[in-house]
Amino acid sequence: MLEQLKQNKQFFILLVVAFVMALVLLGIALVSLFSKQNPPSSQMPPPYHKTVIGTTKEDAIEALPKKKNVQTFSDNSKQYSFTTRNLARDDVIITKDNTVIFEKTITVTESLVHPKISELLKQYGAPEKTVLGSKTYGSRVIVYIYATMGVVFVGKPSSGEVLELQQFIPMSVDEYLSSWGKDAGYEDPGHEKL
Repeated sequence: MLEQLKQNKQFFILLVVAFVMALVLLGIALVSLFSKQNPPSSQMPPPYHKTVIGTTKEDAIEALPKKKNVQTFSDNSKQYSFTTRNLARDDVIITKDNTVIFEKTITVTESLVHPKISELLKQYGAPEKTVLGSKTYGSRVIVYIYATMGVVFVGKPSSGEVLELQQFIPMSVDEYLSSWGKDAGYEDPGHEKL
């Protein structure tokens, strides 16, 4: 009987050791799996944007090349416009209290190719909202909104290209649409609303 108890004790110890090893291996596998997935960044691809939202100060904006003009508003915010290759659209940076709160970048540049919609969808995942069309770009674009991440991009599905990138202080989708996102959505100028 003593021999049987010793065998049961050894079996129990082996069972506990096997269980602990299985947990350790499972933990290693999960850490390995999740460490390969990069969390979405709220910053756009570096070659396109000139600032870091909430960090970059006005003196750095003042030093940027291709500055076209500066407007100061009644709330003491400032809008800096910069010349782009798209003559109809400027890059825009808005500051408040000496800090950047919004940046819009047109992706047509001399040296960079348009980023791809598929790349940004892979980076950011499913958008919180999409809006068909833009008052500026027309009805054949989609506005991809990640408002709580402070990111929006305007893409042209027929070519897969991103035409415009926006960064801002994170907010709700409704707040975005009523502030920075007033251009989202398309209305045919040739037809009256009923």
